Amino acid sequence: MNEISRTEPTAVRAKKRHVNPRLITGDVVRHLVLALLAAIWLVPILWLVCTSFSAFEGRNILRFFPEEWTFSNYFRLFSDTDSVSNFPAWFTNTFIVACFTCVISSMFVLMVAYATSCMRFRGRRALMNTGVLLGLFPGFLTMICIYYILKEL
Repeated sequence: MNEISRTEPTAVRAKKRHVNPRLITGDVVRHLVLALLAAIWLVPILWLVCTSFSAFEGRNILRFFPEEWTFSNYFRLFSDTDSVSNFPAWFTNTFIVACFTCVISSMFVLMVAYATSCMRFRGRRALMNTGVLLGLFPGFLTMICIYYILKEL
């Protein structure tokens, strides 16, 4: 026991890693590239938001930030409804459909998750792997996978 206590500080010192400058440089370059890609992705969104607050009618292609800032575009969007564009009704309909879809989808997912966690049956692992695989892709691609799976069944 006495030998172990004498070698402990040496073992602790041996576990400390020497930081490789090449690894630090790689991390810095990787983070700079990610920051550049994030900026490239966020600039159009920022321009869209700034243009929405512009007093200029239409697209503002001369300046990135508008000369005059106003909320009139949003007031018009929510108050001036006509037979062609009725944004509040569109938003309400979309919100109702999204809420019901979320609740119904969650109920089905919870029922299937409970059944697959409690019951042991043949093909359980394949079903769970398929569920994980389908979760990796966006919804419209999932429809294609489900079609082929159901066609084979």
